[in-house]
This record gives sequence, C-alpha cells and structure tokens, in this order.
Amino acid sequence: MGATTLKQADILTIEGETLRQAFQLAELTGEDLGHTVAAAIRQRLERERAAHAKAAWKAEIRQLVDDLHEHLPTPTPTSDHGWLCDAVTGLPK
Repeated sequence: MGATTLKQADILTIEGETLRQAFQLAELTGEDLGHTVAAAIRQRLERERAAHAKAAWKAEIRQLVDDLHEHLPTPTPTSDHGWLCDAVTGLPK
C-alpha cells in the first residue's frame, strides 16, 4: 500500500464492520465517534513511527558493525587459549 495524499474535498468513509467496531469503541471509551477514530489513528501512527525508528536504528547499527569489520585484521584473531592447557589432560599447565 503506497502513500496517500488528501485533498480538501476528500472524505473519509467508514462502512460495515469497521463502522460497527468504531461505534463499539466509542461506547466503551465514552467518547464521541470523531474523538474515538482520531485517538485510534493517533495511537496507530505512534506505533508505526516507533517501529520505523527502531528499524532505522537497527540498520544504522548494522552499518556501524560492517564499517568496523572492514578495519579488523583478516583473519580475525580468535580466543584460542589451548596453549595454556596440557594437550593430553586438558588441564592448565
């Protein structure tokens, strides 16, 4: 679903099950229908913005890791400490 633009003459039409659910929500919250719909849209928008911000943050972190990886020696040093242990028993020397 792409971006939607609104012109001043555009009207929001809510029908069927969606309208029934909007009335139920308005009844539960004690708000009028307009405030109920506005609050629902505002809450969804906040969730979507947060999700997009989190995805952007993850992408930025991935890019930083990739950039840092370019500066590491190849092959990457390991944490092999086998030389500290006896080859037969595996105990510390």
